[in-house]
Amino acid sequence: MATVSQSPYMRNDQDQLAEQLGLKITEQTEQTDLARAERLSVHLFKEVAEISDDSTLSGVAKQVAEECKGLSLAIVVVATALKSNHTLESWDRALRQLRKDRMGNLRGVQDLVFLRIEWSYNHLGTSEAKHLLLLCSSFPEDYSIPIECLVRYGKGLQLFQDTENLRDARDKVDLLVDELKSSYLLLNDGEKEDSIKLHDVV
Repeated sequence: MATVSQSPYMRNDQDQLAEQLGLKITEQTEQTDLARAERLSVHLFKEVAEISDDSTLSGVAKQVAEECKGLSLAIVVVATALKSNHTLESWDRALRQLRKDRMGNLRGVQDLVFLRIEWSYNHLGTSEAKHLLLLCSSFPEDYSIPIECLVRYGKGLQLFQDTENLRDARDKVDLLVDELKSSYLLLNDGEKEDSIKLHDVV
C-alpha cells in the first residue's frame, strides 16, 4: 500500500500530475488522499510505460507504481525503464527488486527517489548512456551543459564506440542525450539552446 505524505509538496506534486494527465479530481469525488495518489500514480505509470488497462501487465503495473509511493519522478523513471520490455517476467523481476530496495534502511522520501533513480540508471540500455550521464554529473550543480562540451570531452575520454571523428561523436551524443531525456535523467535547458541540465535530484 502506498504511503502518502500530507505535506504541501506532495499534494502539489499530485495536483500537477492530475493537470498534466487531464484528470479532474475534486474534493467531492476523491475519497481520501491515499485513493487519489494511487489513482494518479497508476494512471501516470501506465501512460509512460505505454500499456493499456486491459494489458496482462496491468496488475503488476499497479504494484510497481505503488512501490514509487506517489512520487512522480520515481514513477516516470521506473516506467520509462520498463516500457521497452513488455514481458511479465521482466516486470515481476523489477517489482521484486523495488520491494527489496524498500526493505532496506530508507530514511525518507529522498532516499526512495534516489533508489528509484539508481534503478533507472542501472537499466539504461547501454554503457555509453551511463558514461554520458556520469560525465554530466561532473559539472557543477544546476550547470547549463553545452552539448558540444559533451561531444569533445566524450571523444577525448574515448567514451563512445565506433566514433572516428567529431561528427560521429556528435551523432552519438545526440542519440544518448535523447535516451537520457526520455528517462528523465537529463532536462532541456529552457534558457540556452543546445544545452542540457542534469535533473535536480540526480
